[in-house]
Amino acid sequence: MRRCTLFGMKSASDFMIECGLADDVVALDTRLVSVFSKHFGYNLKASQLQSNPQAYRSVEEALERFCKQESVTLAELDRLLFKFSSISVIAHLLTSTRSTKR
Repeated sequence: MRRCTLFGMKSASDFMIECGLADDVVALDTRLVSVFSKHFGYNLKASQLQSNPQAYRSVEEALERFCKQESVTLAELDRLLFKFSSISVIAHLLTSTRSTKR
């Protein structure tokens, strides 16, 4: 972020994950924050979280503790949450049912 001032915390994290530069960051975007709000009662909006480095790091650290327990990296969790947060339960069930029948 110091080298490219166009990057905020979310975009820097996303860039590092996509380029394989880091696996210990998570890109906290609108979709993920809405999942946290809906399922865990998280009360900050994505824009508030992304503009507050302390809050962003706090969520990232909490997710990192969870990831260590589950033996997954933050980057892997990021991509899993991104992928499945946009899929409805019905679509997921239909997709997984078709792939297990093959």
